[in-house]
This record gives sequence, structure tokens and C-alpha cells, in this order.
Amino acid sequence: MNTARIVVLTIALIAGGLAAYLASGLGDKPPPAEAITLQTVDVLVAKSDIGLGQTVTAEALQWQTWPAATASNNFIRRNDRPGATTQMAGSIARAPFIAGEPVRATETRSDDQAPKRGETIKVVRYGVSSPTTIQK
Repeated sequence: MNTARIVVLTIALIAGGLAAYLASGLGDKPPPAEAITLQTVDVLVAKSDIGLGQTVTAEALQWQTWPAATASNNFIRRNDRPGATTQMAGSIARAPFIAGEPVRATETRSDDQAPKRGETIKVVRYGVSSPTTIQK
């Protein structure tokens, strides 16, 4: 073999070995990134869809982990009201809830807050109000 060919072959082998070493990543690796932990809180959510005016049952509610930074003060939290699933049972939904949506106490009305038979209430429709008596 010619001396020039041997030199070129040697340079090619060294370059190939260096390329393989760099591609394998055996050099200094950066340390793995630290896992970020979010502060969470358990929030009461609707397990299934709850319609407007529907009576809320304990089976329709569940606790779900929620990021504390995005949990509104209106949400019912387990550390504030641990027995909320049983307390909310029997209340009436003042707004519809989609499954997985946090339940807010302002959007439900307990049975003792509902108007009773014979009570006069004020009905407001399209800006017109009129007194009405509840009859069933």
C-alpha cells in the first residue's frame, strides 16, 4: 500500500472513532432536571352531569386533586369542609354542572333555603318582576 493511503485511512479511522464517541454521549452529561412538585388541594367536583334544578346526591359528587394555585376560594375544599359530600346531598343545583367541574356553594341551594308551599316569592323575567305564590 501506498504511504499516503495509509495516512488517509488512519485519519479516517480516528475521525470515525471520535464521531462515534461524541454520538454515544459518553462525555459529560448534564444532571437530570429536578422534578417540580405542585401544591395541590382536594376540591369537590361533579362526578356526573348535574342539571339545573336537579337534586344533588352524594353519588354525583367526588373529591379531585386540583392545583392550589388555580383553585378559587369559591370551590369547596376538603380541608375546609371534610363532610361536604354528605352535606351537599339533597341540595338543589342553581346552575348546571358538567362532570369534572368544581362545585361551588353559591351555585347550590339547600332544601331549607328553597321556597315552601304557600310562600310568596318574586319572579323576575326579562326585567319584569311580579309576586307569585308557590302552589304544588
